[in-house]
Amino acid sequence: MKFIDMFSGIGGFRTAMENNGHECIAYSEIDKYAKQSYQAMYDTENEIDLGDITNISQEYLSHFKKDNDMVVGGSPCQSFSVAGKQAGFEDTRGTLFFEYAKVVKETQPKYFLFENVKGMTSHDQGNTIRVVLETFNELGYYIDFNVFNSKYYGVPQNRERIYILGKRKDLVEQPKYHDKTKGKKKFDEIHNWAVDNINYVELLPTLQTEVTTRLVDVLEDEVDEKYYLSDEKVEKLTLDNDLGGDKRITMPVLTPDRLNKRQNGRRFKEDGEPMFTLTAEDRHGIAVREATKQGYALAERGDSVNVSYPTSKTRRGRVGKQVAQTLQAGEVNQGVVIDDTQNFYAKDNVVYDEEQYKKLVKDNNDFEVDYIYVEPTLYQLDEKHILLINNDQNQFEVIEIREGYYLTLKVASSLDEL
Repeated sequence: MKFIDMFSGIGGFRTAMENNGHECIAYSEIDKYAKQSYQAMYDTENEIDLGDITNISQEYLSHFKKDNDMVVGGSPCQSFSVAGKQAGFEDTRGTLFFEYAKVVKETQPKYFLFENVKGMTSHDQGNTIRVVLETFNELGYYIDFNVFNSKYYGVPQNRERIYILGKRKDLVEQPKYHDKTKGKKKFDEIHNWAVDNINYVELLPTLQTEVTTRLVDVLEDEVDEKYYLSDEKVEKLTLDNDLGGDKRITMPVLTPDRLNKRQNGRRFKEDGEPMFTLTAEDRHGIAVREATKQGYALAERGDSVNVSYPTSKTRRGRVGKQVAQTLQAGEVNQGVVIDDTQNFYAKDNVVYDEEQYKKLVKDNNDFEVDYIYVEPTLYQLDEKHILLINNDQNQFEVIEIREGYYLTLKVASSLDEL
């Protein structure tokens, strides 16, 4: 299909469309730096640069009727975002939605796909999303909409966005209308309103609900120093007060899965101290102070820690379980909990380290291991042999170092058996 890329930015929508075999015929973006990036990354030589969409006449847009199959994009979202002031249609950025609708009206594409922040669904007690849906419906389209979270689609970031898909009514022979839900959530209220008031049919795919890619799967081992947290951010993560102090945001914790300690002695460590001894029973992580009834969120290996509001009384740190919180433009406000241990992966009596395992998986998506050594301890016995101690499985193993992999020689449940 041929499509028009609205509010194109640096081409997020375009990348997805081109990856699925579609062709861009025109684009609209007013930010000169975003446009420079867009034109550098994509071949736009034979495409029409619409520029500022507010300056394009309806008559000019009507010339695209015979060529355009789809309109994609999302108008500026700050006016609807919970991170902004939520001025909505009173903000000129919010009224740009109607410019998007103008393009749909004048070009009459077979489909359109509109994206915005989840906050649009609750803004002005739901009136904003109702206006948006009614507008598209009145333009002659069957509508489907839902909130998708990127963490369920291969991107380890907690980023929720509403997608509204429209299909021109003359192209739908037997529409399958949505049924009402029994939920009491705000989104369910909008859903049920749509069932009663607009042509609301099933067009979008079923929501995914399982996280398949985690932060630890995409983190790089070698990172340029320019991407390190600044001294200021590091200081915010540093323990410089006691548990009752105002500045303390994070602290190492012995048992992040249990609020109450199971033994006498310290449960928390001061910054810079050696970590607790690894045992098969305990799990290790970081307690992150936040404004909840519990008072602390618990971050373990692979979790993200957001420190956007270190001095706020209501919003302190936030923990993303195996995914990043929503990334914000122009800010470096998140870190990831990692440790210095390394897992090993065994298959057919051959043991692979993290780097070797990642390469094997990259070369062969179907590669599966027999078992994983979790947080083992290594001891070099001699130039060719290593003793591997797996605390989680109470297992000892002597492995021989060979080029490209390690070969298991002997496995035992105690050192005496080796």
